[in-house]
Amino acid sequence: MSNKHQKIFLPSAIIVAIVAFFVFSNARRYSREPRITFDIPFSRFSRADSLFYTKTNELAIEVKKVIEQNGLPADVFVEYKDPEESREHDATNIALGLYKLFDEYYTPEEFPENVGESDLSKFLKEYRENSDLGKLEAASPAGVWDVDRKTFDCINATLGRAALAKFEFKRQTIRKMLENRETHFSHVFVYPDSLKSLKNVRKVVSTEPSKYLSDYALLEEHVIAQALLEGNIEEATHALAYIFRIAHLASNLAAVRVRYDAAVVRLQAFEVMQRVVLAPQFKIDDMRYLREIISEQYIDWVPEFITWFGDRAGGMVLYHSLYAYELSDVLGNENFDFMISRWGEDKFRRGFKVYREADEAFYLQSMQKILDVCDRYFAERMDTLKQIREELSAKEDTHDNKGIPTEYFAATILLKDVERYMRFFAQDESALNRAMVATYSSLGQTNMDTIRDPLTGKPFQKQEEEGLIIIATEHLPRPFRVPNFTAQ
Repeated sequence: MSNKHQKIFLPSAIIVAIVAFFVFSNARRYSREPRITFDIPFSRFSRADSLFYTKTNELAIEVKKVIEQNGLPADVFVEYKDPEESREHDATNIALGLYKLFDEYYTPEEFPENVGESDLSKFLKEYRENSDLGKLEAASPAGVWDVDRKTFDCINATLGRAALAKFEFKRQTIRKMLENRETHFSHVFVYPDSLKSLKNVRKVVSTEPSKYLSDYALLEEHVIAQALLEGNIEEATHALAYIFRIAHLASNLAAVRVRYDAAVVRLQAFEVMQRVVLAPQFKIDDMRYLREIISEQYIDWVPEFITWFGDRAGGMVLYHSLYAYELSDVLGNENFDFMISRWGEDKFRRGFKVYREADEAFYLQSMQKILDVCDRYFAERMDTLKQIREELSAKEDTHDNKGIPTEYFAATILLKDVERYMRFFAQDESALNRAMVATYSSLGQTNMDTIRDPLTGKPFQKQEEEGLIIIATEHLPRPFRVPNFTAQ
């Protein structure tokens, strides 16, 4: 897992915990007598220090498994302490490049004096929408990639190339990075001075660099749309290849939310690809080029196991932060207020303090089950996911004979979206596998049954109709159509 291209990467559910980890340097720690320890250096428990001394046998068993798998946060999240190594890492980190180029459309240099925390979200949303990028997004061609629409007048006349020209430097900068095989995608931590004056807003802001993926993809989509209107298929296919490349790089980061954002971009790219391959000017050599691009994605596909392996390490960071720091700062106001509304603040705090290790033991047990089924088709994972869901449900509203809550508070938050993310990842891979079958079939490959739908485990069914090869699957919105060059 550890390599020079993984700096600090965490799923979005864990970001608040990392923020708290950095901000609250003088936070209070609960003292306790050590009962179970592990025969490894204490330094390996970095960002999960509270696991080094464990009172609960169940938790000790799970921690031993994590140690054997090299899955502790210090094993997974690599930090660069040498300045030269850090500079080298940052120079090839495309997430940092995206941040530098696109964050100005999300965060103004200064905030108005009267903007408080409650109005901050609305203010930033309006700021984004009124920016040049927001206006370009409003004229996005995305709504007309559907091939069932007969017209392709997808560029707002007031924008066109003149508007795109404003972003040409940014687009070419990212393209240049994508052409460098050393380029990677890692998390970015920033400390914006402009936030320091805002009341109750944390000074350390961890960005999800994947939020800028769609901004870059938007620029390339406009280029593709213009190229199609002009009949320039070569420009359209090359721009499409860049979108696939950046989505693939983001998928390498072992972070659930980043992989989700990459999947959104890649699924949209397949919609765009559909329009490209059905353009009248699209020829057999263009299909051969796209087949290469799709094959690269297929061969280098990042196993889902890696994503959830990183998510588990991030979960351990969250538990340590919950134990060491103020609960409301780590959980966020929404989650904290919800728990208080059900139990009252004193009981909630007491319950988490007393039963934290049982909570974390359940979380690690559940994550091991999730890791164990990652190599199965999605349909074959449902029994495991259902079991975890039922066990969490059974703990809701439970308490001991003193009235102290025994509910798995943190595990509920960390595990609640696992099934949704897994389904979406399977749809993402399904779209890729379907495109593999389609592009190869278009060029005469007949036996493609070894490529299966990750959702069902079944081969893709092909139909031939009016010079097209059509592949439909119920889990994706529209059939995928490609020209049948063998029939021409």
